[in-house]
Amino acid sequence: MRYSELLEYKRDITATNLGRQLIDRLSKEPTIRGDVGSIVGDLLNPRFPDSTYNYTLETGVAAILKLFEDIDPTPNKQYTEWLVRRYVDGSIVRFEDVLSTWADLLSEFHRLKTRRLLPPELMDINKFKTEQDLKQLHKSVRDIFNSTDEKAEVQKGKSEEIYNDSEVRIIIPEDQEAACYYGQGTQWCTAAKNNNMYDNYDWPLFILVPKNPTHEGEKYQVHLDENDWMDETDTPISPLDVIDRFPSVNLQEVFGKYDNSAWYLADFMDWDKTVQIFDSMIKQIITNEQYIIENYIPDTNGEIKEFKRLIQQMKKWDSENVAESVSIMMDNDRYIPIDNGGWAMSSKEYPDALAAWIRETKEGGYDLLDYIIDTMAVELNDVNAPTFVKYQND
Repeated sequence: MRYSELLEYKRDITATNLGRQLIDRLSKEPTIRGDVGSIVGDLLNPRFPDSTYNYTLETGVAAILKLFEDIDPTPNKQYTEWLVRRYVDGSIVRFEDVLSTWADLLSEFHRLKTRRLLPPELMDINKFKTEQDLKQLHKSVRDIFNSTDEKAEVQKGKSEEIYNDSEVRIIIPEDQEAACYYGQGTQWCTAAKNNNMYDNYDWPLFILVPKNPTHEGEKYQVHLDENDWMDETDTPISPLDVIDRFPSVNLQEVFGKYDNSAWYLADFMDWDKTVQIFDSMIKQIITNEQYIIENYIPDTNGEIKEFKRLIQQMKKWDSENVAESVSIMMDNDRYIPIDNGGWAMSSKEYPDALAAWIRETKEGGYDLLDYIIDTMAVELNDVNAPTFVKYQND
């Protein structure tokens, strides 16, 4: 039987049909690095004529498609367009996963297919389109591949076990081999054989392996510097869900011995301290009303009058009002969505969150938001006691 993916791949046709969408999709990723980042930057913000790069849409798309083609294990590149489409439509969330975990998966898929070891329902890769479809495809192919003699032994590498109790082991992989060894069965780019991304992460990387998993293959990987908390399918998960998953472990204390960022994560704070911080920031705005007017609020269209009205509203807020208002900012009353789309927050991002809340719910105006972001900071000391620090630009 001839499946639809056997149709000949033509780069120019794929570029015409998907090129602009591909660039748009890449431009929305905050972590695009290296040459690809330069290509996207050139196309969105053309550089000076003597720049090292200077890609046109045609040459930039061609260069990026070449990366997709390079990881396609087939001579006629029969999976390339499918892979591009899955990245463009968001089924594959990150470009780094295209080059790492999906390079691994396509190699295994094709090897099994040519040996006729795939069941009929897996043979046509074009049937798999949604993110859930791809997770199921990944799991099915991996399970079959690992049951064959194709599976290679994974080297254990160098690691440090930093915690071990009846609930969980916590390991820090200290090299790529260890990241692959403890990441077996996951979809993490740090566990991939192709284009492994371990070296792109600042140390440390924490891997949590449950002693009594709630489902097959349950694992978690945490990178505090970028606030990445991932399950075994490489899906972002709330830090509070991981914290709740292992109630016997003080994760802030365990992580904090190896990464000082742990002491500055708002997710480890209780509700009262979170409210206290927002209450402090609001009181600082009230106290500095005249300073804000003189340095931030123009009076071209009645902005000062509108700002004073907002100040009067703020003066009526007590801690209960603040707590209720903060809950508006919370996603499912658990964590605060901030401008960068993050699902977790560190203490330094409280001013951004307050500014976002005022903009979205109180119509405070961008000048007030500039004041909040430019002059406020929140610091937590190593015993998790919140302190409010005010900075003013000269």
